[in-house]
Amino acid sequence: MASFLLSFNSSTTTIGASGAIFGLLVAFALMFPERIIYLYFLFPIKAKYLVLLFGLIELVASFRYTGDGIGHFAHLGGMVVGYIYLKADWRIKSFFRFIFNTGSRWREKSSEKKKERNEKLMQRVDQILDKINQVGYQNLTKEEKKVLEEASQILSEEKKEYK
Repeated sequence: MASFLLSFNSSTTTIGASGAIFGLLVAFALMFPERIIYLYFLFPIKAKYLVLLFGLIELVASFRYTGDGIGHFAHLGGMVVGYIYLKADWRIKSFFRFIFNTGSRWREKSSEKKKERNEKLMQRVDQILDKINQVGYQNLTKEEKKVLEEASQILSEEKKEYK
């Protein structure tokens, strides 16, 4: 796709899997950046630097050698896709873990909001109970009696949940 999008006026046919190989090179460098690789069996170089060197060579070649019949943009595209694939972690297991964690975060927020509402309600109930202590139940307003009834229902539902 990178070769098609970035060199659309080219008449050269793009075939092969070299873009995928460059993606694997990037994946290797991301997973084992300090691993030593011997270039031409003589020159030791760390994997991360070797892949950066290959990327730089392909970038220069993509603009300098446009008519050589090599899909330099395909190589660069493979490197980009390899990087994105590992950094985005699009594996099936991780996808379902993301979905599960999103659901659990939503449930946590929901339970926190419910807990906050219950705490506010219980503070209001405490105020009403103090009023009952001072002036008696018959002097409560309709709204206060409704709050007590609502708190009673919530507490009985929570008691059922724990059984």
